[in-house]
Amino acid sequence: PAFVARGKLPFPFLICEYVPGPSLADILSTPSLLTAWGMSLAKDGRLPWQFILAVMRKLCEGVQVLHTALGILHRDLKPDNVIVEPGGQRIRIIDLGILKDIYADLYAKLDGAAKPGLTLEFGVLGTPPYMALEQAFRALNAASKATDVCALGRMLCELLQGHQALAHLTLETFLQSVRVPLQDCNHPELPFPLPVVATNLYREMTDPDHKKRPSLEEVLDRLFRLERMRRLIASGKK
Repeated sequence: PAFVARGKLPFPFLICEYVPGPSLADILSTPSLLTAWGMSLAKDGRLPWQFILAVMRKLCEGVQVLHTALGILHRDLKPDNVIVEPGGQRIRIIDLGILKDIYADLYAKLDGAAKPGLTLEFGVLGTPPYMALEQAFRALNAASKATDVCALGRMLCELLQGHQALAHLTLETFLQSVRVPLQDCNHPELPFPLPVVATNLYREMTDPDHKKRPSLEEVLDRLFRLERMRRLIASGKK
């Protein structure tokens, strides 16, 4: 929750709830932070699959709330904007500084006049490793729910593969590298053929064509099925 304070000061200010815990970016760069919460890392030191699965489910569900209940797009989803509370049982999505009202264009049509937004209408908007192609050409393709799906797909790849998985996506190389498929998944806790399943999922989520990306509902369903397959394979090995 946030509280707007009104007083004798000549300007308004915002008081927000303090949320303890590291960011997801901190955990990606230092996976050993999870050991303080009683979690074991994968055998090669990467984040454990169960943590990745839990975070992705919560992220997808949280973004669904932004889209459906609040009617807004985040447009800057990235590990720096996700706080993991101590214990890892709860996450917080933060920094909605460049959000977009999903229904702004509809309201403008109903009012008969477009109202200027608070962000620039042209230019790159977002963080290169996580932003979708349409965010570099906002005059051609407006951001949509699929824009946030793309960011979540990049985050899924990074969680599985490590914090260097998106190093090639810089502002200078974005337009070329964004069309290169993300690297194959080889997470040690996913037995074959599940790395292929995971790779296909985050590549579809980050497809340069926003119309080809799956919905959040489909992403959640595919994560559920991936975990069910993993458990079936694990039980068959015993």
